[in-house]
Amino acid sequence: MSIALRNKHIFVLIVLALLTLLAITFILLSAVAHINVWHTVASLVPSFMYPHG
Repeated sequence: MSIALRNKHIFVLIVLALLTLLAITFILLSAVAHINVWHTVASLVPSFMYPHG
């Protein structure tokens, strides 16, 4: 009985850990994409405002 409960507990912990990793990965990817978008905009805007010949 205790072994089954322990296995169930470990299974729940593994599922929670995987969900947490997925959430962290999603947040990091969206943050990186957001940073890349802003970096691209910030690098493009000055070239539009001050054309280099």
